[in-house]
Amino acid sequence: MAAPTEKTKVYRLRNLPTHVDRQSAAELVSACIEGALPHDIRISSLAYAVDPWERPPTKTATLTFEKGDLTTRFNSNNSEWIFKNSALAKPLILDSHFRGLTPLNEVAPENHQYDCIAISGLASHPFGSWQPHGRDKSFMWIRDELPQFLPTVRFILYGYDTILRPSTSFQRVPDLANSFIHVLEANGWTSPTAKPLLFLAHSLGGVILKQTLLMLAGAGQQQASVANLIQGVIFFGVPSQGMAIDDIFRMLGDQPNKDALITEISTESDYLSQLEKRFSGVSFVRALKMFWAYETKMTPTVASLRNTSSRSGPETVLVTRASATGGRCYEDPSLTIQIDENHSDIVKFTHGDHRIRIIVNRLANICGIHPVFDRPNSSIISRGSVSTDSRGIRNDWTQSVKDQQLVVNGTGNRVSIQDPIIWDNEVILRSLCAPERDLRIQQIDPAATYTFDWIYDDVSIVANPSTEHTGIMIQDHRRVKAFHLETVVIMDFPGRGRGGPLPHEDDVGGQVKLEE
Repeated sequence: MAAPTEKTKVYRLRNLPTHVDRQSAAELVSACIEGALPHDIRISSLAYAVDPWERPPTKTATLTFEKGDLTTRFNSNNSEWIFKNSALAKPLILDSHFRGLTPLNEVAPENHQYDCIAISGLASHPFGSWQPHGRDKSFMWIRDELPQFLPTVRFILYGYDTILRPSTSFQRVPDLANSFIHVLEANGWTSPTAKPLLFLAHSLGGVILKQTLLMLAGAGQQQASVANLIQGVIFFGVPSQGMAIDDIFRMLGDQPNKDALITEISTESDYLSQLEKRFSGVSFVRALKMFWAYETKMTPTVASLRNTSSRSGPETVLVTRASATGGRCYEDPSLTIQIDENHSDIVKFTHGDHRIRIIVNRLANICGIHPVFDRPNSSIISRGSVSTDSRGIRNDWTQSVKDQQLVVNGTGNRVSIQDPIIWDNEVILRSLCAPERDLRIQQIDPAATYTFDWIYDDVSIVANPSTEHTGIMIQDHRRVKAFHLETVVIMDFPGRGRGGPLPHEDDVGGQVKLEE
């Protein structure tokens, strides 16, 4: 066990071969670290990497070290370590920063229905911000409990850098949203086979998500396809009227992030209120299902002592009930979730916390599925789908499989680990994927952009309609230029039958309607 004075840390291990299970993953990484044994390493999750086009495909693990000197060795200022092994196609990458996408559970391809991405808040750790306080970091509710209740949902973390101090960054919310869009595009969510998306978003993470959806909805066909995947969100303490962050302003001094990102989310800016207004319109049109969680405890402010800062100052309400819910706590309380914690602890659920089931129910409501509660041999049943077992495998396909055992601490204490059923079948299925098809589809939208601009070069265009459904005359091309071509609606010619006389030019001119 780690020494009492040493705080346990969670790491991410990437580029594992797809044939490994948890035991062999521990053996692989221990072989790369001098003095480490397999039982010194606890693998808590093992799943295929998110990128569907990665070749060769790999797996990603989350792990902790059970030996104190290993924790100390990898607790330096470095946050990433690379281990080369001549027997592996790619070097193993161990990191503690968790930036980018991290899959937390594996779902069999034939049972995979949804992806749920969790986005943490300002200056937060992508993994640690969802964990309870304390030295024991063996539990994280999104990884360890949600997949049990929702076995057809793949849960993924998204990590990004918003460190407060020291920082020379002047990035703003739209910059962070644009980066997130690029990550979604690069990891397969523009593919026709991409799964519908759910989100868990805390604080600034929710602000970024709102901006992301607005940018996706107003983009080209490829990015709009990502917006069409989004089914719903649970927001945790996401401000719509600004945050009380005067303490952070004082701490940052003259740093550039003070006048950029921090100003945008403060009560002094109207950015958040304008964003909420636009997001409400887009989310209504797209019929998104959303729930809004709010805090009901005060949060310590940031106090600086010498060159260190901590939340040990006077307590205040960082995000009010009205700001966190956009006023929905008064208009429609059924869409809100009260969590009696402060702004940071609103997402730090402990093992068995009854509020986890509330979150599960809300996610199931968004998906239209039934969560698995205290029924070890049942599963989520989607409307119109077949029943599956507790692992998400269809009952008529279920096969017996022996649980593998991972020795912990070299004693009789063992952790039961279930690998995906008959993993070699999954490898075969994935090998049959044709990523070139999806990449070809992605190339169509950029290649077709602006190819219809010639329509604006002529003041009028008259077609010869042969049926009541054809015929267009654009008489004012300057007005058309103010609209995206997709918003032009061509009205029918009433009473014109196939082969009938052509309409007079004056009659045609009134048949084009521009929707503003």
